[in-house]
Amino acid sequence: ETDPVCPNTAYGRTKAQAENIIRRSGCRYLILRLTKILDPRHGYLASILEALAQDRRFSASPDLPIAPLSLCWTVEAIVRCLHLHENMILHLSPKNQTNYFQMAKKAAEIHGYPGSLIEKQCLAELKKRLMAIPRNAALSTKKTAIQLSLAVPTWNAALDGKSIVTGK
Repeated sequence: ETDPVCPNTAYGRTKAQAENIIRRSGCRYLILRLTKILDPRHGYLASILEALAQDRRFSASPDLPIAPLSLCWTVEAIVRCLHLHENMILHLSPKNQTNYFQMAKKAAEIHGYPGSLIEKQCLAELKKRLMAIPRNAALSTKKTAIQLSLAVPTWNAALDGKSIVTGK
């Protein structure tokens, strides 16, 4: 993919440096840039669903962008990458993005919990410095869709844990 990198954190700069080292090494490479991967049984999405199942409130930020992918879709995409033979960078990202608050509300809806349990997290509660947080989470995926012959999902497809594995 051709999205320019513009890291504004030490973590991002380290990733960009690693990509450059790999690309200049002379070795065959496939670099995958991934966005947030979700699964209802693990991690962040599981913590949302666990809180909702216990009728507890869950705070999520409307100020932080997220472009989540389902674990199933991501695994399928990586398996398809095993058959590629040219050097390239691919973005594994949904077509669009949302924010953590809207994502949590949609997860509640999809899984049958009241959206009223999802609260907006205020800026003061955020532990990360907002200046260091990217404002865009989704990456361009045109090349990925073509190379993998795989339909790129929308962000909300990540919330039910099902795989979206249809042709483009």
